[in-house]
Amino acid sequence: NWPNDNKGFMKDLNNSEDDVYITPMLELTTPVDFKIVAVHGEKCLEVNNASIEENATINQKTFSGGDNQKWRVISIGLGYYKIIAKHSEKCLTVKNDSNNTIFVVQCNYTGADSQFWSLEVIESGKYYLVSKQYKKYLTVKNASIENGAGINLDNRTAMSYQQWFIQPIGNTVPP
Repeated sequence: NWPNDNKGFMKDLNNSEDDVYITPMLELTTPVDFKIVAVHGEKCLEVNNASIEENATINQKTFSGGDNQKWRVISIGLGYYKIIAKHSEKCLTVKNDSNNTIFVVQCNYTGADSQFWSLEVIESGKYYLVSKQYKKYLTVKNASIENGAGINLDNRTAMSYQQWFIQPIGNTVPP
């Protein structure tokens, strides 16, 4: 039998033992892991050698299921996202060196524009990833289809080496 208090979280609505009124107290969200796959060569974005180091390089490789190839895509609002490597909890980040060469690495999250990305929809599940800071597109260097090819930014070419599938991993439904 249910408690007979006629108030609170288990209110008897019609003098029946079958009715229960439940007040939701907490909404739980489950993080969804994604693989980010270059359209042209079907290789996944990954942190090189599964490094957990600051400024570890990002490249592409055939999907093996490693956590260094799994990403969390988290909205920060206003159409921008931070993209977090599952294995290191570090953020996909754009850097430049003293020669003004732009490259993509993982870094601790700082909230800088170099860590924010917009996702321009091409069609369902296929996107351009655009750096907020540089307004340039995530690109596989030299349009390579080889494992280990580097990732950088470039002006939009509309070619498939700048297009990315963002696919949930496992039996999860994206939020």
